[in-house]
Amino acid sequence: MKMESSKTPFINASSISCLLGTVFVLLKMLSGSNLFLILFLATAGIGMLLEKPENKIKLLLFFTPWAYAIKFHFTQTSLFTVLTMVYCLIMLMTILLNRIQIPPYYLISMLLFIGYILFSLMLNASTSLKGAVSFLATFAAVYLAVIVIEKRSTFKSCARTYAAGLAASSAVTFLGSFIPSIKFYLASYATAYTVNTEGQLYSRFAGLDIDPNYYAIQILIGLSCLVMLILAREAKLIDYLLALLLIVFGLLSLSKMFLLSLCLLLAFLLLQLVKTDLKQLIRALFLLTGVLIVGLIYAKDYFYEAFLFRFLSQGTDASSLTTGRSTIWLHYLYGITEDIQLMLFGNGVTGEYLNGEISHNMYLIAWYYLGIIGILVVLQLFFQMNSILRFNLNRQTSVSFFHYSSITLLLLLIANLALDSFIMHYFGVHLFLVLIGINSLAKPLQTEEKNRLTMIRSNH
Repeated sequence: MKMESSKTPFINASSISCLLGTVFVLLKMLSGSNLFLILFLATAGIGMLLEKPENKIKLLLFFTPWAYAIKFHFTQTSLFTVLTMVYCLIMLMTILLNRIQIPPYYLISMLLFIGYILFSLMLNASTSLKGAVSFLATFAAVYLAVIVIEKRSTFKSCARTYAAGLAASSAVTFLGSFIPSIKFYLASYATAYTVNTEGQLYSRFAGLDIDPNYYAIQILIGLSCLVMLILAREAKLIDYLLALLLIVFGLLSLSKMFLLSLCLLLAFLLLQLVKTDLKQLIRALFLLTGVLIVGLIYAKDYFYEAFLFRFLSQGTDASSLTTGRSTIWLHYLYGITEDIQLMLFGNGVTGEYLNGEISHNMYLIAWYYLGIIGILVVLQLFFQMNSILRFNLNRQTSVSFFHYSSITLLLLLIANLALDSFIMHYFGVHLFLVLIGINSLAKPLQTEEKNRLTMIRSNH
């Protein structure tokens, strides 16, 4: 499927802001001066102001992986949260100044979501107001971004920007480990994760994140978006190079979830290319063979021993295979279902966990925070965003899990069986990429169906 060719130039406000912002964060790491973070915020804000409405989100996409590194102090709120709120403010101004119309039913869906989150603040005396505001800002950013997207080619630039942000932040971490000041800065907020294989200690790579597993899911989402571009025959050389870098960095995380998901993703890619595009298949096989050869030459023992140990050394029962997660899942399930109020309305967006244990499951933590009612409110917001985006992009209504446009959605749903991504800063960005990917790469809407939706929308 061919998407519209993007007329956005390579050098624009967002790309310049991303480059300068990266430089300022690096200078902060090298010098320790918070002045550079102020310059970072100013640069990103100016980039958002100068960019077209549909491209303002690209600043958030690029700097999502940098969230833990862009803080005045490692115990304080990330400037990524501030940047998200700045984006929401700029988008509200843009919508008002350009008189962009918002369908009433779409506005009501967001007001219902906001109302429920505010209601949840009253359910628990220890509910974090800062956490609730951050949670709202994450969803509000996606909500506002969806309204202004009218070109399918926007997905291509957004996917590439997110992947570039991941690759750049990972490269900074990898190369920075050889620079004492950067290494010390990273160590100030991140915990070292290692794998001990009976005498040999291997470090797990986590980019600028604080946990290799949460880093791995970000890599998977970026990689899946690039795979979707390849299958849509819209990929360029830069996309293959970015995919190659993300695979290497993802493998360095030594995440079992990443390795299994990567195998499924590559198998799906190769099977689709065998049926649709032999030229792209040859390119993909060439790059994958190159990665395999380099890995065998330089890191065979590293990956073989580390991954083999993580998969086979901890037993074969459910708790061992899930690294103790299945036991925690049962604790959450029993704890939630034993309390009717908790089951229906949740415990509020508190930043707390049941019995102090992180759930390691997106569905359980969402249930614990929001309850069944809250989950339904979030789902209706998701479907409303999907509906407005589908209408703007003139796409068909159905979502097929066997079509490549759903790859990112499938990975998000499967990988988060073992992660709490629902409450993480990057969840909104992932949700946005899922929505825009599904609707940009789906089949065009038939004329009669489009006319029917137009009439329904106008009646509202």
